[in-house]
Amino acid sequence: MKTNLEKIFKSQAEASHAWQQDFRLAGLKSFETQGLPTTKQEDWKYTSVKSLAETEFKLFEGAQEEASIKEDTLIQEEHYQLTLVGGIYQPKLSKLEGLPKGVQLLPLSQALQSEGDFLKEHLAKSLDARQRPFVALNEAFLNEGLFLKIEDHVVLDKAIEFCHVALSNGLASMSHPRILISLGKNAQATFIEHYTSVAGTQASWTNVASEFLLAEGSLLHHVRLQEESEANFYLNSSMTTLDQDARFNSFTFDLGAGLNRQEIIASIEAPGAHVALKGLYLARDRQHTDFQTLIHHRKPYGTSQELFKGILSDRAHGVFNGQIIVDPHAQKTASELTNKNLMLSREAEVDTKPLLKIFADDVKCSHGATIGRLDEDQLFYFQSRGIDSHLAKHLLTYAFAAELLSDLPWESLTAPLTRKLKSCLNLKDEVA
Repeated sequence: MKTNLEKIFKSQAEASHAWQQDFRLAGLKSFETQGLPTTKQEDWKYTSVKSLAETEFKLFEGAQEEASIKEDTLIQEEHYQLTLVGGIYQPKLSKLEGLPKGVQLLPLSQALQSEGDFLKEHLAKSLDARQRPFVALNEAFLNEGLFLKIEDHVVLDKAIEFCHVALSNGLASMSHPRILISLGKNAQATFIEHYTSVAGTQASWTNVASEFLLAEGSLLHHVRLQEESEANFYLNSSMTTLDQDARFNSFTFDLGAGLNRQEIIASIEAPGAHVALKGLYLARDRQHTDFQTLIHHRKPYGTSQELFKGILSDRAHGVFNGQIIVDPHAQKTASELTNKNLMLSREAEVDTKPLLKIFADDVKCSHGATIGRLDEDQLFYFQSRGIDSHLAKHLLTYAFAAELLSDLPWESLTAPLTRKLKSCLNLKDEVA
């Protein structure tokens, strides 16, 4: 990487606590030890970061007045919102007022001041950076992001949206948002991650690391929408740990970035927990999208369901590596893993590898993957009813994807996400 990380690191403001500076320094050393991943590594076999390595990045330093963001780039709902532009907290674009008792929602820079002891105890305890160089780099530049702590038995009646707008100010910029969410016993919340960008002449790089800590009986509904510019680089590593009977329902909708890689990990740490991972990725032109998922069943009576669908056109390249691991003590586990891909051109490519690693003998697990094209018989049926082939292809593609959106348990999010899907497929909004 051309960027002089050591110089940028030293130019950052001193941490308010000694442990924070030690934390950052350890992250920098870990990144330098690991180096950038190469295609010789199994987890990176189909994803090259050569173009990222050849780009010279700097931290965004724009003033708040430069953050001119159109409101229609955001999901418009009545909810709490914390917004970063180029990795910098924007209070004027955030809505943090009216939080109920027992809820702390802060930009990470403020939480590092007021919640230092809690962060010292929990930050990076579940997401291991030793084998993840970009997580290590995120730790090296720990400064801004989102901190959410919900006390026992608190149920939020409004969603919380974290909006990150990638922005360059003349040079290629990078940002490293950090997210830490802690739900207490029987707490419930809906959390939305929204990554977008303002078109510019230079690329930007968003490198996110997230940790979700779910206590006994808690429930987290989670949505991640990624629609950055196709010139941008987007990397996201997230880790969710679940205590007894906790539930994690996650949906990822991926539309943007030229190079996009997401690593989604969930670990069932106590009996009775449930994980649902669902995702939809659309890639066109020369976009490259890579999903690495892992659900680790460590305790008995856990359940998990995973379904990811991909739609690839032009010369896009998709990668999906999904793993389910069942430990010897995780008896009575029930798990499903499915990846389905729809190829809209002969030049598009996808590499998919669903994998089960089962070390227990009393489980019910399944996995599978499909790669296919639009059904010619269905296309013929549409055309025989007077629908031209172009519209017929879009309608069938929409039907392939809409199953995931129709299955969302949050009605307030279904409509805006459906509109975005129709826009990508050039369908009029009135098309059902």
